[in-house]
Amino acid sequence: MNKPKPKFKDFKKSLPENLANTPNRKYNMRRNWKESGKPKDFNESIKGEEPMFNKVYHPEEGKSYYHGGSVGPKSGKFLKPKRHISTYKELEGFKSVPKEERSGTKLVSRGRTWKYKEKTAREMKRPGVDKRSEKRIDRGIAMSKKAEAKYNAKQQAKQQPKLNLSKPSKRK
Repeated sequence: MNKPKPKFKDFKKSLPENLANTPNRKYNMRRNWKESGKPKDFNESIKGEEPMFNKVYHPEEGKSYYHGGSVGPKSGKFLKPKRHISTYKELEGFKSVPKEERSGTKLVSRGRTWKYKEKTAREMKRPGVDKRSEKRIDRGIAMSKKAEAKYNAKQQAKQQPKLNLSKPSKRK
C-alpha cells in the first residue's frame, strides 16, 4: 500500500500561528515546502540537516518566533518579494561578500522576487554587467528599507494611545 502524499494544506495547518497566517504574497511558503522535500508537518520541517524554520528571538516582545529562510534551498529564488521588510538584509549580505568570492554568481531581478543565478562564460568576461547589477541591487535595498521604515511607522502608531479630540459635550 502506498503512503498518502503530503498535502500543503495539512502542512500549513500544522505551523505555528505566525507562519500559518502569513499570506503567500509576503512569503512563498509553498515553494519553501516543495524545495524542502514536502514535509508532512511542522515537526518534520524543523528536523534534519537543513530545517525549513529557525527560532529567532525578538527582544522588543521578549519572545521567540520561528522564521523561514529567505532563499529557496534548491532554486536560489527569494521566498520574500522585493518590497518585503527584510529583503534588503539578503541583498546587503550578497554585496558584503568580496567580488572575487562571488564572481560566478549574480543576482537577477525577475517579477516580484530576486534569484541567485550562475553567470555565463560571456558574463564572466564582461565586467560592465556587474555594474548594472550593482545598481539594481542598490535600488532593491533602498526599496526594501523604505518598506521596513513604513512598517515600523505603522507599528509605532499602533502602540501610541489615541487621543479623543472630539468636542466636549455641553453641560448644564
